Parts: sequence; structure tokens; C-alpha cells
Amino acid sequence: MFPLISKRRGHDMEDEGKATAVLEWLKAEGVAQVADAQSLDEFLDANGIDVRSVLENVLIHRLWRTFRLDNEAAVEHLLNLHRPPEYLTDKGVVLSKLARWITAIQQDLEPNENLLAHLSAQARALGTTRVRNAIGDSESLLEAVEGGALLLDGDQVRAEYLDPVPLSTLLASFRKDGHRLWKFRSAFRSPVDVLDRAIAMEWRGFKDGVLDGLLALFEKSDHSLTPVEYLSVFPQALGEASHLARVLRELTRRIRCDDGFQYGSERDDWLEALAGFRCWASGDLRLLACMERPLRDRPGAYLDTVLAAVRDGWNRDRGAAAFGALSLIRGCRLMFAESHALADEAREENCRLSLATLEGGEELLRIADLCADLPLGLRDERHVWSGLTPPIKAHWRKRASAAAGGSRALGDALVAYILAWTSRDAYADVEPIVFELHKQHDRTDLLVALTASGGRLAATRAAYLLDEFDVHPPAQDHISPG
Repeated sequence: MFPLISKRRGHDMEDEGKATAVLEWLKAEGVAQVADAQSLDEFLDANGIDVRSVLENVLIHRLWRTFRLDNEAAVEHLLNLHRPPEYLTDKGVVLSKLARWITAIQQDLEPNENLLAHLSAQARALGTTRVRNAIGDSESLLEAVEGGALLLDGDQVRAEYLDPVPLSTLLASFRKDGHRLWKFRSAFRSPVDVLDRAIAMEWRGFKDGVLDGLLALFEKSDHSLTPVEYLSVFPQALGEASHLARVLRELTRRIRCDDGFQYGSERDDWLEALAGFRCWASGDLRLLACMERPLRDRPGAYLDTVLAAVRDGWNRDRGAAAFGALSLIRGCRLMFAESHALADEAREENCRLSLATLEGGEELLRIADLCADLPLGLRDERHVWSGLTPPIKAHWRKRASAAAGGSRALGDALVAYILAWTSRDAYADVEPIVFELHKQHDRTDLLVALTASGGRLAATRAAYLLDEFDVHPPAQDHISPG
């Protein structure tokens, strides 16, 4: 099994003889014949057996060449359990491996109860030393306990081969490593309510590490953990605006790339995770609503996320949420224009029913119906704009201004929609609405915000309008230069 080393020093030969004597005695007498742990210790001491020396100088190199047992692995485990902890490398001792060692010894060597108690105590000492030495190093600590069937007893962490350790002591090692914190939590076989409460109470100390662990899922090749599963363990993160903003911006960047989701979680997994956040700010909501690429490929998850963001932000920033709602209906219409599928028609109707339940939802839908007259693209057969004469277009503008003018939020939503989604030809006709609504309520703050989070087309148009308002305040009817 192991190579024979031809040049043997004297102490190697002596160690080999002692090791062989141990194994011969075990074979002849049977481990079950040892009365108790003291008997085994006395035998080793009486024969001057240095277990470390046996393992390093004999067992690994040549012992099995001259002396074989059917249960040689179990004997090696037996010797390992008596080796000083400092000579077992960190990776050599983990709680799950100790359990396997004891199981193999029980099955192959059949120790009596007294010897088994001794071996269990040895395993517990090794396991406890390993875990305590790893505290402060998240990678080493997780490796030590993973698969060890941890239990929570009040605020103490217990395991079969681990002396009780305060939960707070172990948790502190994972403050900056949310991904391994998630795995540490998964190592428990008992309810983890106490652990979850401890994380919640010290959330400020954990939140940055949790965010880093979440963002790491964009790159990790292990698809066994999705962002939704990860966030389900840390519900506090769903209320962190900074976490939402970071994920959304990284998602936006990757959506533009053909290989953006090659290694980590899928795009729809991230959209599903975003739908769970409860802290949608106006800029983030507009950024989400202005995504166009998800509509081209499996748009269902994207539209569901927009709807969730709209509902969450409705009472926080109704103008941005209403813009998201108008963009949502536009997305449904665009899908139908491309596919003419009954399912897409039904999706739009379901979105309308959901939006109608919101306060002011009916007024929003009336504006959405007016926006349906504007063209979406070459295959949009439901728009009527190209068939309207200039006087009828003027009448349409009057109706749209009246529908949105009574509400600052709806006015903001209509302005943002016109700037973000109106085609070049249609924009020349409807830009006067922006001037009219600006006369009713100053929209300078909105236009400034759109230059940052309204999409490139809206940002450029908003910047132009800001200059126009400075030079030509909208005191009279405005006719767009087109």
C-alpha cells in the first residue's frame, strides 16, 4: 500500500517494532478484551509507544507492507484519536470526520463500552480543540463544523464531539462573510430561532458581510444556492435600500452583456430576489422600469418584479411608482405587439386588475389608456397616433394634461413616460404636455432626477428641457421643434 524505504535508521526500526507489537496485541487480544481506557493507556505507556512517531515514521511508509489487517483503516483511526491535537492538521480533524472514525472503529474493532467511552472522549477533545483554534477564521471554522450536526441549547452550540461553545463566539467569526454564515446556519439540525434572533439583534454588524455574500452569487459557479434562498435566511436585507441598489445596478450591468450570467445565478433568479425587497426608492424603481432587454427573452419574471416594486413604492413615491406602472403596461403591450399571443393579452389584463386595487389606480389606468394611442414600434397595431390630424392631436394633449394635471404624482409619471418611451415622431407632438404640466407644478426636481435614473433617452430629453425652462419659461403654449 505504501512504498518501502530501503534505508532504515535505528530509531525507525525500533518504532516499527513497537508499532507491530501494538497491532499484534490488538489482533491477538482483541480490542474488546481491553477492560477500560486506562488499560490501553497503560499498555501504550509501558511499551513506550509514541503514537506520533508510529504514524509519521512507520505507519505511513512501510508498516502495512509487513503487517496487514482487514480493518487496517479502523486501526489507523484508533491511532489517530490518540495523536496529540497539534500533530493533526486543521484539515485533518473536522466534526463529521471524527464521527466517521468512531463509526468505523465500532463496526470493525468492536470496542467494549469502556473503551468506546474513552475513544469518544478523545474525539471530543480533538473536535473541541479544532473548533476553538478556528474561531476568528470563517473558512477554517466552517470547515471544522460543516456536517457536524450542530445543536442549539439555549445560547450554546453543541455537537456529539464538541464541548459547548457560546453561539455569539462562533457567530462573530462570520460577521464579514455572509456566504459562509449562510452555510454555518445550514449545519444545524435543530431549530435555529435563537441564531436568527442573534443575527437580527446584531444586524448592523452582519449586513455588509451579507451584502458581499449576496453579490458573490453573481460569480459563484455553484448553482445550488439561489439569491432568493440566500435572502430567505436574512430577511433584514430585504429592507436595506443599499443592498437593493447594489444588486440592481449589478443586474443592470450584466443584463446588457450576453455572458453576464454565465457563472452565477440566472437572470430570472435575481429578478425574483428583487421582487422581495421592501425599500424601493424612486431612482431604483425608474431604473428597473427602464430595462428593455428582459422584455425580449422570457419577460414574465421581469414584469412580475416591476409590479412588486410598484406596489411597494406606491405609498413612498407615487410619482415614480406610477411611472413604473405605466411602463409595466407598456411592457405587456409590447409583448403582445411582438407575439399576438392570448397569454400576453391576459397578462396585461391581470396587471391592470392588480393596479386598479391601488389607491388612485383607476386614474392611473385612464392615463395608461391614453398612452395606448402612442406607437410602440412597427408591429404595434393598436396605436392610433398616425391616424390623428393636428387638431385631434391637440385635443388628445388637452385630455392627457387634464387627466394628469390634478395629481402631482400622476403628472410626474406622465412626464417621465413621455420622455422615456415616446418615439421620435410622437415626441414632437406630445412634448407640449410636459411644458403644460410644468406650468401647473414645477417639474425641475423630476427632470434633474431623470437625468440620472430615467434611461439614456429620457436623461437627454430631460437635460434639454431644463435648459429650455431656464431660457424660455413656459408662460405660453409650447410648440416643439421636433
